[in-house]
Amino acid sequence: MIYQILSEDGRPMDSHAELDTSGITLFSRGGSTAKGNVTNAEYGPALRLLLRRIVSARLPFDRAWVDSLDVQRLPIEERIILSNGELDADGSSAFTLMSRRMKLVGQGAGRKGGNSTKKIRIQFAPDVQLLELESALRTIQVQEDVRGAERLPAETFRVVTAEHVWNAVQKLRQPNFRHGYGTSIDFDLIASAEERYPPKAVFGLAATEALGHEVLPRHFSSGHGTPCFRILESAGFIIVAKGEESQPIDSPESPEDRSWTEGKPRLVAHLRKERASGLSQAKKDWFVRTHGKLFCERCGMDPVAIYEGAHGAACIEVHHHAVQVEEMADGHTTRLEDLQCLCANCHRVEHRLLKLALNKQADSRM
Repeated sequence: MIYQILSEDGRPMDSHAELDTSGITLFSRGGSTAKGNVTNAEYGPALRLLLRRIVSARLPFDRAWVDSLDVQRLPIEERIILSNGELDADGSSAFTLMSRRMKLVGQGAGRKGGNSTKKIRIQFAPDVQLLELESALRTIQVQEDVRGAERLPAETFRVVTAEHVWNAVQKLRQPNFRHGYGTSIDFDLIASAEERYPPKAVFGLAATEALGHEVLPRHFSSGHGTPCFRILESAGFIIVAKGEESQPIDSPESPEDRSWTEGKPRLVAHLRKERASGLSQAKKDWFVRTHGKLFCERCGMDPVAIYEGAHGAACIEVHHHAVQVEEMADGHTTRLEDLQCLCANCHRVEHRLLKLALNKQADSRM
């Protein structure tokens, strides 16, 4: 629940926090004075009041740490800015300690400066009744959701690749996997003819892996034109309005494919599922991360060098081991490592060889 801190004269301050029985999370100061979009402008005065009121009410203070999104990957021990026993009678020394230490959290070698108004968590031990906290800290509950100020800049998500998106879908495919994004309301991401997932959940899980810290629903927006949807679609997934039918995936795609999959419904269904799920782009991203660039695994052709530009990568295709697919059990999940990156010519040759192998198998059974 979101609360506003009240000043000594009962005025709601421009400072917001979340309260629960185990502590307080004070939102950071954000925005720009020049642009006129400052949020939680009274962060400093509000923190001083909270510290003073914690002491006055004899609340069981345990410790405080920085809880900003960009440092949540670090252990709490590396983010602590005030320990048990350091909270003085009027909170003034504690405030100075916290401000100074706050600047250093997340600062690597050679980096100076830092923000002294970050999002922080003040933890109690043991728990305190919520009504007691509301009264002791002099806060009022508000309906507005100020967490929009925590949205991450769009450029932050440039590191999210198709491989991250693919891994997120694999997590959601697990029956017992749980996430905090809820069900989709307006849109569905199509993973296959039978599988639809909340786009925001897929992107949030992908961003969490890419950034190395938890990305929550309040940290980004979704919808047409947002980085969330652009990245999901560029990864090879289709997003449709809730209840809308998706266009069927034409698989096998070519006459050559159709000739060697004819009469093999399991093989056709498997290829259709994989081509609908963004696996091809995920494999290419994995391949570049692993090998540094795209090239044909059969003939070694470097398309960027041959065609003198990044556009040459368009001739690299992802090959599925069709003979192995025929032997896969239901529910088998293809790993990115199990696929090949081939140039278009080698891909066609591999399909011809697979066709011959399948025909040979069929003849041997007769």
